[in-house]
Amino acid sequence: MELSTNGANLIASFEGFVPHPYQDSVGVWTIGCGTTEINGVHVTSSTHPVTKAQAIALLKQQVQNIYGHAVNELNLPLNQNQFDALCSFTYNVGPGAIGPTMTVGKCLRAHNWRGAADGLLLWDRAGGAVLEGLLHRRQAERALFLKPVKH
Repeated sequence: MELSTNGANLIASFEGFVPHPYQDSVGVWTIGCGTTEINGVHVTSSTHPVTKAQAIALLKQQVQNIYGHAVNELNLPLNQNQFDALCSFTYNVGPGAIGPTMTVGKCLRAHNWRGAADGLLLWDRAGGAVLEGLLHRRQAERALFLKPVKH
């Protein structure tokens, strides 16, 4: 499965767009729409600026190669909305969050979709504090995860 346009737009809406390198809320060097690595090289203060189109392309590439790949490796019967929501989630917090010992990962493996969706809400903190932006993102991901796909 691949990230849909809707999924890419969800991620970009929360990540925003910054053309130059900056440190995120926990000090990680980032650029574009939340990209922390370009072609296997971590973003640093000296990384060259990117355009919005480059930022979206980097986002899609990272999702496909890392985050979407991690979701696909679960081999679950996910619909597009569930996949997109999980890609947004893992893009933000890392693939380890859907690992077999984590709440979301355990629920996914048990096909407990409501539990997995509710588990997303546990990830609303950075640096030990609840961040309003993360809370809203988790709520949006949960809503998308639970939204049926219209055929």
